[in-house]
Amino acid sequence: MIRVLLLCLLLSSVSLASPASELGKQYFEFISQYHVDADTLDLKKFKNQVDNAVQERCGSDANCPASKMYDDLRRLTPSLDKTSSFIAQPDLERIRLEQIGDANLDTRFALGIELRENIVYRVLTGSSAFDMGVKRGDKLLSITREGRAWGLAQNVFPDDTPVVLKLERAGQAFDLTVTPATGLLAGLLTPEGRMLTDSTAYIRIPSFKTIGTAQKVHNLLSSLQNRGAKRLVLDLRFNTGGYLDETLLTLSAFYQGEILKMRSRLGSLTYLLKNGSLEAVSNPNKVSLEFPQNFQGKVVVLVNNATASAAEVMCLAWQRASYTKFIGEGSAGRSVYATLPLKLLEGSELRLAAIRHLYPNEQPLQEKLSPDVTQKDDLQALNKGSDPILEVGLKQLEIP
Repeated sequence: MIRVLLLCLLLSSVSLASPASELGKQYFEFISQYHVDADTLDLKKFKNQVDNAVQERCGSDANCPASKMYDDLRRLTPSLDKTSSFIAQPDLERIRLEQIGDANLDTRFALGIELRENIVYRVLTGSSAFDMGVKRGDKLLSITREGRAWGLAQNVFPDDTPVVLKLERAGQAFDLTVTPATGLLAGLLTPEGRMLTDSTAYIRIPSFKTIGTAQKVHNLLSSLQNRGAKRLVLDLRFNTGGYLDETLLTLSAFYQGEILKMRSRLGSLTYLLKNGSLEAVSNPNKVSLEFPQNFQGKVVVLVNNATASAAEVMCLAWQRASYTKFIGEGSAGRSVYATLPLKLLEGSELRLAAIRHLYPNEQPLQEKLSPDVTQKDDLQALNKGSDPILEVGLKQLEIP
């Protein structure tokens, strides 16, 4: 997702009639006109597949509803690429409600704990869980609320009724009573930073889905450098992306110059990082940070197979442009395209790969990031006091 500097690449929606045949026609027209790789797709074959689906579902029924095509379009769209998708109107409504929930994270009761495979991955400072002594690496065995079991995957609660967490640490099980509170879910999306040694800092960015993430990272860098940080571990594990401009503005703390080209069938833009700003070459628009930082020390970046989308794009562009080392697992493989939503009949939507990510020299980004040093992420090791990827990263910082 990118909010600015792409207005010339945005596509307008088109309104057509609602029969299945018209939906198939509009669907194919959008692909042939706007898919960034339309020139290399076998469009004749794809059109035949769409037409055959209409015929099989509707025959000669002139009133055949568009909804009869939904399953076929869900099936056909992924054959274009790994990014594009078709979303029917009922599914869009569900997604919209989920996004409304995400926009109101501060109003929902939670524990301030991030779980990965039932291992506590982060405890939010200031939460009841933090105050009661829950620690990173604890294994969550059960949650009990008012004497009844509560699903481990249910990370929100209807109110602030205390819950009992059964945890395991160093092979010993114990109970802690924790009080849910509002304002904690959004906090778990916020970057966190700390000093690991007198000269080595650590920053984790869990997501780029929150506006202002880049500024918060720059603010953390300022604080950590004031405390003596000369080396940095930047942790992007489990970061599934978000706003592309937030990722690139974050990168501006570590790199200056042309960094990424984005191409659609309507044109292309090359993005430049300069003094805490993101701007497009030959375009007057730009986005700038307040009090940008320029970190000159050595950096290692931690990634795993859940590092995805805009976070991958940032890492791939950075890896090519510098000598920064990337440690961990190969990333998720969602870096090639950016999708744009195109409205179809009855409110359904085609999220089409309309933009391709390129290096500034026009070469396409790799599908996924291959780390410079491979190390499998092991969440269960956290319960034993070990973080293998972080440990390898720290060793890399020691290498001259």
